[in-house]
Order: sequence, then structure tokens, then C-alpha cells
Amino acid sequence: LEKTVSIDLQQYPVVSWKWRVDKSLTSIDETTPEGDDHPIRLFFVFEPDESQQSFWFRVKRWFYLDRVHGHPFGGRFTEYLWSSHLSEGDIINDPGKPWQKLIVVEGGTENLGQWVTYQRNLYEDFKTLYNEQPRQLIFIGILNDTDQTGQEAISYIADLKFSRIDALNRVDAGHLNEEKANETD
Repeated sequence: LEKTVSIDLQQYPVVSWKWRVDKSLTSIDETTPEGDDHPIRLFFVFEPDESQQSFWFRVKRWFYLDRVHGHPFGGRFTEYLWSSHLSEGDIINDPGKPWQKLIVVEGGTENLGQWVTYQRNLYEDFKTLYNEQPRQLIFIGILNDTDQTGQEAISYIADLKFSRIDALNRVDAGHLNEEKANETD
């Protein structure tokens, strides 16, 4: 699934969603081109910085690359993924595009068959990954990715939305209050 968007992450930096994986992948190394498959991945494409692209690359983009990819080519990506064997919090280079970064938000089989909800500050994650400010968010994609290994994965996603930072603060405050309440019980 793919969607062209125009989202200013300075205004709406928080992305939330829930997903469920019913069937994961086995015996693969997701850090290699041969194992670059994931039961589900959510990716965000940012507007390219044309000042960093040569004239000929921009011509090639206009005639070919942008049409094939469905969005202006050459921008940075941030991807959240469910990994078959990497651990939550791991950050890896995309094996097929080593200049792009992947963040593991769920790993392994513990939560297979369960809806799991996430809330991330995409703006801050981008800055952490690339040490620069994100440009305009222009494209979102959702993949059940098994082309390298030929295995089968079954996954679902729902309730993808963007919100202002106060939504993240409300959730964080709620978790802190729950933790304190549990500590006093």
C-alpha cells in the first residue's frame, strides 16, 4: 500500500498505528540483501534536497525515477519494522539501500497473533538517524515484504495517524501515572 502525502512533521511529528503479524519469517538474516524481508514494515519518504543532486540526476529523476517510484526520488527514508530476529530498538542500514535507516519496533515471535499499538515521534527519530532536520514528508508505504526469501508472512495494520506533540505527552504522562500507581500498590 502506498500513499502520496504532504505532512509537515514540525506540526504533526507523532505517528501512531497498530499492527498484527500472524505469520513471521524464519531462518533469515535481515541485515543482508538475501534476507532483506520483514513480515511488515511501515516506511516514510521525505522530500529530496535537490541542492544535493546534480543537474543530470534531476533530469533522470524527472524522466524516469520519479515515475517508477511514484514519488520524488532521492529523499531520505525512515522505516519502522517488525523483525523476525532482530531486537526492538535495533537500528540497521537497509541492506538494499545502505543510506536508508530501519528501526526495529517489534522483534521475534512473542506478540504474534496480537494487535500491538505504537506511537513514535517520527520527527525526532529522523533527527536521531540522520543528524539533520527532516524535510516535508511526501510518501508513506506499508509492505509485507517477502521478495528476497520467497517465504510467506501474514500481517495487518490499522489506525495509522499523525498528531501534534501533545498527543505523545498525554500518552507518556498516562504511562508514568500507571507506573507510579503500580509502584504504590
